[in-house]
Amino acid sequence: MATAGSGLRFDAVSLGAPLRFNIVETFIVPAACGEFRLSALGSEPVTVIRAYLRGGWFEREENQWLKLDHS
Repeated sequence: MATAGSGLRFDAVSLGAPLRFNIVETFIVPAACGEFRLSALGSEPVTVIRAYLRGGWFEREENQWLKLDHS
């Protein structure tokens, strides 16, 4: 989540083209994305919050309510 600044640019070799994110916008970067770079848009620094989920987190019974129902 970008929480301050003018926004950021997300570059990843696997995407082929950069993405732009505005402040207070949440995005997920899967591990399969590989190497990536975040760059501030504008002259203000950007604050980014990083969070991780432990392996097996979604398989735990108490977290099953988060799974989407595709029916």
